[in-house]
Amino acid sequence: MCSEARIQCEIRLGDVDELIAAHRPFTSGTRGAPSVSGSRRLGSALIRSGYVLLYAILEAFVEDLFKESCRLIYPGLSDANLKLIFKETSEKFNTATPTNIDKLYLNVGLPFITSTIRWQKKSNDKFKSWLESLVQRRGSIAHGKCPGVQKRWLEADLKAGRKFVSVFESVVSQRIEELIGTAP
Repeated sequence: MCSEARIQCEIRLGDVDELIAAHRPFTSGTRGAPSVSGSRRLGSALIRSGYVLLYAILEAFVEDLFKESCRLIYPGLSDANLKLIFKETSEKFNTATPTNIDKLYLNVGLPFITSTIRWQKKSNDKFKSWLESLVQRRGSIAHGKCPGVQKRWLEADLKAGRKFVSVFESVVSQRIEELIGTAP
């Protein structure tokens, strides 16, 4: 399954790549921390922006994939009925913690969807911890607490985010196949 949600997510993740690339002029392309201007490192706003954007893109992916899943699981539902489902579920979804993702997907018969997400060097517990930390970092940035951020951390989280998109789509696809009897 290569969902439209994944295709759009991959395109949007390119914006985070752009923010990372835009950071380079602030470091003069050299190793080490960028210069300090006032109380902040030059370019740190780009990295903080990258975190907020990365999180928003991943949250939107979870919502968009949910909508595609509904259409596959309930192919006979009218657009009006699907709108009602979305109004009461994905449109009220916010803060993509593992628990909240599980609650969202439970609405279409896919309980504990995040319990099987894992990949090489990232156990399910490590995945959940990573996602929770991404949520925390985004929240801190959005609420002006300005945690320390580094370009290399954002690069690592972007790489993990891309892997999450691939693995999550695969898990959802497998679970839909188990539920309806055919692969999406």
